[in-house]
Amino acid sequence: MRRLRRCLPIFLFLLLGRFALGSSAPVSIRVDVVAPGISSFDADRMAAVARSVLSEELDWLFVFDAKALDSLVFVLDDTTRDDDTFSGASLYRTTFSHGSKQFPLAFLVRQGERFEEVWSRTLRACVRENLPEIFSVPGAPTITHALPSGYWVATGDEQLRKGRRVPVKDVRGRTIALMTVADRFVHQEEGQEDTPVVELLPVWASRPITKGMGLSLTGAGSSWSIAPTASSGRAGARLGYEGSLPSSLFRFSAAATGAYRWDDAHVELMLLAGISRGFSFGELTRDPDRIGQWWTNLHLDGKVHVGFGIELSDSTQVRFLYGADAQIEFSHHDSSRFFWGVGIGYRYVAVRENGSVSSIQSNERGITLSPTIGWLW
Repeated sequence: MRRLRRCLPIFLFLLLGRFALGSSAPVSIRVDVVAPGISSFDADRMAAVARSVLSEELDWLFVFDAKALDSLVFVLDDTTRDDDTFSGASLYRTTFSHGSKQFPLAFLVRQGERFEEVWSRTLRACVRENLPEIFSVPGAPTITHALPSGYWVATGDEQLRKGRRVPVKDVRGRTIALMTVADRFVHQEEGQEDTPVVELLPVWASRPITKGMGLSLTGAGSSWSIAPTASSGRAGARLGYEGSLPSSLFRFSAAATGAYRWDDAHVELMLLAGISRGFSFGELTRDPDRIGQWWTNLHLDGKVHVGFGIELSDSTQVRFLYGADAQIEFSHHDSSRFFWGVGIGYRYVAVRENGSVSSIQSNERGITLSPTIGWLW
């Protein structure tokens, strides 16, 4: 059995409060990884991997600069390697420590596996799981559990009402994720006090969402969109709005539409109101590490509206319109603010004139295709 002196107590030479999320002027620091007592080859490999992992996992909490004067110092120390217990594999045991806190780790590197990949995966999981115990994020509700089924915040804060959208921000104030409150409940566990819990689901994310990240309680969570619309014999535009409904995952949806029918030279103007419900593909994944990949920011939304309007003709005749539409929209959120997509829907519109009601379209003309771009606030 060969001993390599390696594992990870984590030493901070700086006062964490200077760099914690929410500081008005974040200070740049660098990551230093020290590996005393290990052969130079192993020290170089382990330190390089640890430096990369820590820089990636903590880049939302600190501003890193390789030339900064101040540093976070991590120590790789007191590690064992066992080449005899498992045939064709090496067993590593180590301890990830910070001050008096210690987190024992063990991982197996089999033949054909790269040591760097296994060590990176093990260290990354440990940092994500134990980060709230190592670093504190004052001044905001924080994500306390990152589970395959969703994210929990152990809080009874009434501002986090069901259906509300809340941003997750980094130390620079940039939004790195957008979440929606999916549920509120009381978690009961034998032998412990009941805990109020807020459950979150991802709407958009630029990186994996981890325990310890803070939520911002600013922003109304509404969205605006604009879309050109086209169907057989008709073309126009649609301005849409969505906002949250109290204690519901359904959202209020409204639209103003205008269209021109060139076969009979009529203009239609309508106001619509209804509800919408959607989900992101990130809600479907059972692996929190995948959140932030492009496909987890895909959305599928359904909308139903009713409304009324007017029809104008060249003869200045004005007729009263009313009707309903249903739409399915497939979109991609490129950022916390911008999204684009395409929708397909069906609408039925009737005209009332001289006491009688009649449809002004065939089924074919009721089908509408609409590429969409939008913004979230």
